Amino acid sequence: MSSDPNTPNNWETQERRPEHRRDPEVERILSLLNTFLHDSRSSLERPVQLTMPVLFIVGCARAGSTILFQSLARSGQFAYPTNLMSRFYRDPYVGALVHRLLYDLDHQKEIFPDEARVLEFKSRLGRSQGAAAPHDFGYFWRNYFTFGTTQAELVHTPSLDEGRALMSDLAGIETVFGRPVLLKGMEMNWHIPTIRALFPNSVFLFNHRDILHNAMSILGARRSYSGDENAWYSYKPAEYDLIKDLPAWEQVVAQVWLTERAVKQGSTGIPASDFLDISYEDLCRVPEAVHSKIFTRLKLNREYQGPISFEGSEKAIPNELSDRADALITRLRSGAFDIENDRSR
Repeated sequence: MSSDPNTPNNWETQERRPEHRRDPEVERILSLLNTFLHDSRSSLERPVQLTMPVLFIVGCARAGSTILFQSLARSGQFAYPTNLMSRFYRDPYVGALVHRLLYDLDHQKEIFPDEARVLEFKSRLGRSQGAAAPHDFGYFWRNYFTFGTTQAELVHTPSLDEGRALMSDLAGIETVFGRPVLLKGMEMNWHIPTIRALFPNSVFLFNHRDILHNAMSILGARRSYSGDENAWYSYKPAEYDLIKDLPAWEQVVAQVWLTERAVKQGSTGIPASDFLDISYEDLCRVPEAVHSKIFTRLKLNREYQGPISFEGSEKAIPNELSDRADALITRLRSGAFDIENDRSR
């Protein structure tokens, strides 16, 4: 397997604010538990093959992936990693069994009372509360993949045996819940062909948002996460070294634009039916249409049961920032920040 997934995220350039810091005792227990789970895998017979498509949400941070994930989770049509399951990241099959036993089959509500079972459309920097709330499963991804200084650099990819284990992990989740597996796959934004090769029957949900509003939201996340809008937040594109010295506003605009470009480039050769375009604006305005598009692709004969709409959080972008963004995007489109162009200078 890859390096320890408990290591700090490679995109963090400054210490987290106290409310976002990891608890060392939690990390210690998680490491002990998951080392045991990994070492004991062979003692449990497990599913090995998926029978349904796997869905991966891809796209830039702060583009609405959490509300998309939450709304699909709440539809009841998908198996997904929950907050409870996330504690068992080195054996999601066991995690799924534990969730099924302690949550789904807790008929007398002895462990999780009714008030702990509401799936709300709330989150804080992508984190939702509740045992059954969807989790980004970052430790799971980093259990199989090791990234370099940017998310575009893969230092380790699954070996043949590890690839089988990865397939078995998701097959286990599918088997326990009897539904297609849905995951946040944003750690793999720069490696969509790798995921497609591992899961030929995959479907990608390309979640995106107006670039300037997306960038403004990342600035807000920087302040919330580390207290400094100059501290990087979320995954670094391959071009990070070329944009890291830009002013904070230009940085986040470039981050969104370059991330979306990488996702689009990674989709080359994937049929349109397996790469669904999901805009944050559409999700907020007409969630039923977005869900219907996904249900139709999966041949799920289900009606949308969620809210009529979601309240967006868009604020007017000052003209000065808009003008600076437009100028930068023109430069990005010209290839001014492309790595190959920079090397040829």
